Amino acid sequence: MAQVDPAAEPQRPLPPVDTRIERLPKLGAFEVRPPSPVAHLVRTAPTTAEFALIVRSDLKRHGLGRVLLAHLVAHACNLGLRALTAQVLGENLPMLRLAREAGFRSVGRSGFLIDMAKDMRSSDDTLAAADSA
Repeated sequence: MAQVDPAAEPQRPLPPVDTRIERLPKLGAFEVRPPSPVAHLVRTAPTTAEFALIVRSDLKRHGLGRVLLAHLVAHACNLGLRALTAQVLGENLPMLRLAREAGFRSVGRSGFLIDMAKDMRSSDDTLAAADSA
């Protein structure tokens, strides 16, 4: 899992996080909010890995996904991976846009999912360039 350096991240105010325990009917009391954000990288072949990002709904649109993806791409480079892949819901336009900005391209569809891939050997590092600007 990628570690995020808060000092390197743009300082934007985040919405307050509600720490109350939600009560669900018939199920009792549960903390219903998952931890956030989460970045996951799984090797699917010797030189390929699939990534997943999860950012809690109330924390979206603050640049966390961009920071996580930049860290995952850098980590994949350090591991010597040649390709990164992901499956993104076709309706998740912000993630599709972020992936394209990071150099991923659509390589197919699987039902509601769009298959995205990035050739790590290409010099297109748009996301890192955007972050350094």
